Parts: sequence; structure tokens; C-alpha cells
Amino acid sequence: SSAMVEKLKETDQEIRDTIGLQKAALGMQGNERSGEAIRERKKEGDVGTFAFIDNLSRSIEQLGRVLIDVAPGILDTERIIRLGLDDGGYEFATVNMPLSDGQVLNDLSVGTYDVSVDVGPSFTTQRTEARQSMQEFMQYYPQAATIIGDLYAKAMDWQGADKVAERLEFLLPPEIKQKIEAEKLAKSGEPTPPPVSSPEPPPDPEQALKVQEAQIRIKEAQLKLQQEKVKLRGLEIKNDILVRKGELDLAGTAKSLLAEREESEVETGGMNEELGSAPPEESYMSPERSNIEPLPEQMSEQMPIEAPEEMFGGVPEEMTNTGIE
Repeated sequence: SSAMVEKLKETDQEIRDTIGLQKAALGMQGNERSGEAIRERKKEGDVGTFAFIDNLSRSIEQLGRVLIDVAPGILDTERIIRLGLDDGGYEFATVNMPLSDGQVLNDLSVGTYDVSVDVGPSFTTQRTEARQSMQEFMQYYPQAATIIGDLYAKAMDWQGADKVAERLEFLLPPEIKQKIEAEKLAKSGEPTPPPVSSPEPPPDPEQALKVQEAQIRIKEAQLKLQQEKVKLRGLEIKNDILVRKGELDLAGTAKSLLAEREESEVETGGMNEELGSAPPEESYMSPERSNIEPLPEQMSEQMPIEAPEEMFGGVPEEMTNTGIE
């Protein structure tokens, strides 16, 4: 009946909520629509089932310790072993290989080893997340496509992605290609060749023309600067000449003033000497006044003057009888 169907649906959802395994975690279609929501649901399921995964990782770690303990006794001669990779692939490596200098490459009897178990999403999930992250990164930085294009191709799920990645490796810069080859040789035990300098690419005609134009502009600017320096030097020399000329004119004027002053002092000193040597009576007399009549004192000495008695003795008698009171 319909009631029983609804009850079964409710029971199924309650069990999923209890153990943390939603439909999106099992790859089933649920209420989530966006890729981000689906990934969050899957993470939620991983958290709900963490106890089972943790116990599995512990058992794998114990198995690894056992294998490490017995490996030196079993793998004691030179041989090639196959190594499993994280992406599901594999590669070969040589162990216990003697070298020409007496050493042994990848000697399993030397050293102490330990086991580390990393529990997380599967390689498929990791590759999907890596592909999406690289795609978003190349959208923001398109120049990175020439550097990580081979890694982006390896993260694809379609057939032939590995061949596309190998072909894209030929487009990598020489430095990265040399590093990849050196890593491959180091794993195989072969000596690493010395780095080879990459040939310089042919010059771009347009870029060379731009460089020439820039050099011409720089030379023109340098020539103009040199001309301005010459003009400035000429102005400095002209100013120096004017300053020297002004100084010479000023020195000549000062000399002329000093000479005039000395002449005036000499003339003034001569006049003072003449005035000091002449007698007082004749110092202000001209030669024409030398024949002047003698002064009254001299005349009095030469000719005595007798004054009338009336001037010293009173009024004459004739004047007393005039009737004037």
C-alpha cells in the first residue's frame, strides 16, 4: 500500500542520516544540483563512515610493517621490481644494483624504513578536483597553459589523454624538460648529463624595429641634452665675463676716486702750508694794495694833531652869550 511505501522511504532516510551516507555519497541522484553541493555531501558521508576507513588504514599500515621486515631477506639480489603509483599506474625500478665505484644503488639492506598511510578521497576524486582547480587557474592566468598543459591532459578521463600529455611535453620550456629528464635518469640510476643551454630564438623583426626606434630616440635625447649643456656652459661663461668686467669697472672707478681724493688732499695741504708761512698782515693782501696810505696810527706818529681847546675845555665864550639856555 501507499502507506507502507512512505514508511519504507522514511526508514531509509533515517538510516542514511544515522550512518551519514546520503544518496550523493553513493553516486545516487538526490536533492543536490550543483557540483559543490554534491562534493559537500560526499565529504559528509566520509565523516560519517570515518571509523570504518580508519580501521582499514590501520590494518594496511600493519601489513606494510610486516612487508618491510621481510623485504631485505627476500629482495637481497639485483632485480627489477614494479612500483604502484597513486594514480593507479606503475613503474619499474632496479634495486640492489652495484655501481662502478663500489656502491650499491637502492640497497634495501641499508637503512631503516617506515610506513605511512594516507586516508582520503580516491584517486578518481582527486583527479577530478585537480582538473577543476587547474581549469579555474588557467582561466585566471592563461599563460600557465603552456606550462601545466601536460598535467591538465593527464587529469582527463577520456581515452588517449596520456598520449596528449606526452605530446604537450614537447611544448614545455627547455628548463622544465631538462628537469623531467634528470628526474627520470636519477630514478633509473644513470648519470645526469650536464645542462645544455637552449638556443636563442630568432629575433622578431617588429621587436627589433621597435628596439632600433627606441635607441634612435635615446640618442636624440642624449644629443639634445648635450646641446643644452653646451648652451648652459656658454651662458655661464658669458655671466663670468660680465661679472669680471663689472669687477674691473668697479676697481677702475675706485682707483679714480682714490686718485682724485689724493689730489684734493695734496692741494689742500699746499694751501695750508702757504697760509702758515705768510705774515698776518700780508697773508690777505694782494700786491696792488701794497701802496695803500698808512693807517691813522701811522699817520699820527708821522704828523701830530693838535685838538682845539674847546673840544676838551668846554664851550667857547662866544656861545655863552647867545641867550641860549
